[in-house]
Amino acid sequence: MLNRVILIGNLTREPETRKPSPELTITNFTIAVNDYKKNSDGTSNPPLYMRCVTFGQKAELARASLHKGTRVAVEGRLSQRKYIRQTDGIEMTTIETIIDNFYFLDPKDTTPRANEGGNDFRPDRPAPGVTSQVQPESSSNMDTIDTLDDDLPDFE
Repeated sequence: MLNRVILIGNLTREPETRKPSPELTITNFTIAVNDYKKNSDGTSNPPLYMRCVTFGQKAELARASLHKGTRVAVEGRLSQRKYIRQTDGIEMTTIETIIDNFYFLDPKDTTPRANEGGNDFRPDRPAPGVTSQVQPESSSNMDTIDTLDDDLPDFE
């Protein structure tokens, strides 16, 4: 069985961080994920609000770098847990995304306080340490495509 999820959305509020022990940091945040598929009547579904949990160094990075409105991609697994609601003592069930990795999707200068915490994502350049093997073609080569009959499959 496979339990993997990748979500893209915006943080709905500031991340919440706690340290239950000196060695463990836990950061929780919620992202709003939009469904871009329209209904048959042309309306959109309301956003899906997914609670996310990250631990350790990634939790510290999330605390320092993520803020309300930040657009992120998260990668992880779904987890279901039960808890007792403190206001009335009712047992509740929640589904959370346990984050393995998250990626900044906002350009560096558009997020408030983006320079804090080392948010160095730039959509116009590769990630540090990654070299691109693909060179952009000149625009004159993009105007026409030469296709020979030998290049096409034979469907006879």
